[in-house]
Amino acid sequence: MNVDRRRKLQTIFFLSRLLPKGPQVIVIGQHGELLAEGLGKRSLHVDSGQIVDSASLGALGPVTQQIALLAEDIELCLEYPSLVRIFADSCIPFVYATQRSEAECEGSLGRVIEERFEILRFRNDNGMYLCFAMPLIGLRPLWLQSHAVQLRLRLEAQITAERASSEGIVPFLNSWGKRDEIVAGWVPRGLAIADVGCGAMNAEALLHPCSYFPIDHVKRDDRTIVLDLNSERLPDDCLVEVELVLFLGVLEYLDDPLQHLAQVASHAKRMVITYNIFEKRTRLAQLTGGNWRSTLHDEDLRTAFLDYGYEIEASAEMGRQTLYLVKPKGMPPLRL
Repeated sequence: MNVDRRRKLQTIFFLSRLLPKGPQVIVIGQHGELLAEGLGKRSLHVDSGQIVDSASLGALGPVTQQIALLAEDIELCLEYPSLVRIFADSCIPFVYATQRSEAECEGSLGRVIEERFEILRFRNDNGMYLCFAMPLIGLRPLWLQSHAVQLRLRLEAQITAERASSEGIVPFLNSWGKRDEIVAGWVPRGLAIADVGCGAMNAEALLHPCSYFPIDHVKRDDRTIVLDLNSERLPDDCLVEVELVLFLGVLEYLDDPLQHLAQVASHAKRMVITYNIFEKRTRLAQLTGGNWRSTLHDEDLRTAFLDYGYEIEASAEMGRQTLYLVKPKGMPPLRL
């Protein structure tokens, strides 16, 4: 898959997370057929030329139960300005991606959006802005009012997390908090730990290791071992020194995650692994992949553990993620 197509599919995947459950989703634009297939019966993929006025939009279903998703970057599609006006006239909310602010959009597009819609903007790691637009005039059905409240709470949480990160505070958000609590219940304090895909380094704050080796694709602090895990191996000298290797929320983003597990196993080190296993992913996630680059099943991981001479010491389910604590066979269990 070429880089441009992958980026577009990733953007579509992330846009889908802004969609509420229930209303019909009108998907407009190239690659939108994948999104429509992933969303199932409640979605409809149409060409932008099919919607020429409010009547043609209404012919697709009751407008009070519709939301539109623009599958192309909003500034790149010539038909989108006229579509946005139709959405405004029909009081239809819509979701879109952009690389710039509405005021920077060429022509009248940005002005129409700013004047006729309330915009909730979420920043993406890919440098895109994912936006949810609600008409300022007209009746907002209950599902839209409720969804807007949820999105505002998510936006406030994102802003709080970004502010905390910039101030050097480790954010402890609900989704990762539950995962971290499970790991903390398995792992005693005072171990020597390598944290692969360390991110905000929550593990260090939670587990209080005697020595800590953060590894990531970008520099998180002066200690960070910067690696591209899709082209580089983990440092063997680091693996020799540690007692435990963490792979928390990172393996999905690797082309070949098992090679890194095999390398750690060659040093007979205990591991904690989280993975969003393929069979638990939504249909949309299976089709578009988001940023994920590997598609392991639970059986794949369990077979790999056996092949490496490992056994599962503990496991847990957290939504669609599975957590595993594994150790070489014969190694004593961890004592909290």
